[in-house]
Amino acid sequence: MLDRLDQPFRGFGDPCNCVSVFNNNAPSQVYLYQSPVNSKTGLWATTVYANDAWQVNNRLTLNLGVRLDRFQPFLPEQIGPAGQNFAAVDEILVWKNIGPRLGASYDISGKGKTVVKFNYGRYWLYPAADFANNINPNPAPVEAPPEIKPEAPPAAPPSVGVPGGVVGGVPGGSLGGVVGGLPEAPPPPPPPAPVRVGGNIRQPQKTRNVQPVYPQIAQSARVQGVVIIEATISPAGKVVDARILRSIPLLDQAALDAVRQWEYSPTLLNGVPVPVIMTVTVNFTLQS
Repeated sequence: MLDRLDQPFRGFGDPCNCVSVFNNNAPSQVYLYQSPVNSKTGLWATTVYANDAWQVNNRLTLNLGVRLDRFQPFLPEQIGPAGQNFAAVDEILVWKNIGPRLGASYDISGKGKTVVKFNYGRYWLYPAADFANNINPNPAPVEAPPEIKPEAPPAAPPSVGVPGGVVGGVPGGSLGGVVGGLPEAPPPPPPPAPVRVGGNIRQPQKTRNVQPVYPQIAQSARVQGVVIIEATISPAGKVVDARILRSIPLLDQAALDAVRQWEYSPTLLNGVPVPVIMTVTVNFTLQS
């Protein structure tokens, strides 16, 4: 059985998609939200059941069975509010739960008039389709941010005079300088800020892949799953920064060590290489 959930979000305070913050009835801050967002999650649910009955004698009948429930939440491919592409994650966690069934009926008189029955079974909680939204990199927020950080005080205005200066001097001049002297060279332009993959920015191709080293402690603890990482790729295709979006504590460091060694083809914007931000996944699977 397949359950899918599309959770739309159109912002707070429709139609402005904003939250206004006041201090003593005076406007202080405004939070603007990109929207609309359509956050997608899903869940595969598979159930197998077997049951049989044995008549021990003309009074006692036994019913024995077993039920296997398999639940697999996943994230389908989706697009964020700014055109970001989020790759599909087919297997986040997998539950394989086995529930026994036991039943018995006993005919006290042997004539079928008075029968005592006994049943025992174990049942598992069915997870909701939005379970995977807890680690969705394209979530639909449901409440305003709980913390409002105070703004920094404005900078003090620059002083007019200079100690040791001359009355009537040139504003902005320096002691011992010459009127009409050469202007200072402008500072070099700052490096371009990373852009997020999506829209016209295509995901770069991986040119060097390094498999993660499965930690021995995680194998011993039978820990497996998918670690989701946000990686920053330099114009040369190197991974210069990586941070965890979805954590599995025993596997996080091994995933980061592998991703930081990956290399990609340069991403071009108007024919110029630019740094990009993208979401990658590292899958750890125990060998059977």
